[in-house]
Amino acid sequence: MTTYPNARRGDIWFVTDDALGGCSESDRTIRGARPVLVISSDGHNFTSPCLTVVPISSGPHRLDGTDSSNVILHSACLERQSAAVVGQITTIDRDHLLRFIGVINALDLLNVATAIHCYLELFKED
Repeated sequence: MTTYPNARRGDIWFVTDDALGGCSESDRTIRGARPVLVISSDGHNFTSPCLTVVPISSGPHRLDGTDSSNVILHSACLERQSAAVVGQITTIDRDHLLRFIGVINALDLLNVATAIHCYLELFKED
């Protein structure tokens, strides 16, 4: 079995510009090489060529607090104030990883996990 020990839950990585969304440049919601937050489990990360990630954005409309699916991150490894864009959760091939940036803190990871649960309505009763 192939193992892939280089990405862990909570890691922030830069990914290639074609890693996120859409089939063509005009289809992409977020463009350019981007930071992403790895959210898939380490058991998955170590055995799969794919990672589940949430894109990170520093756009002002992501930081204004009007959308609960944007989670403000407080990580010193990010160059500017940024938010995890939970509404754009996706899976990427790890070949798109460019450079490790750092790790978010436990509270930010918990806030992102909570936002994912709310966004996907994982525990909503009908």
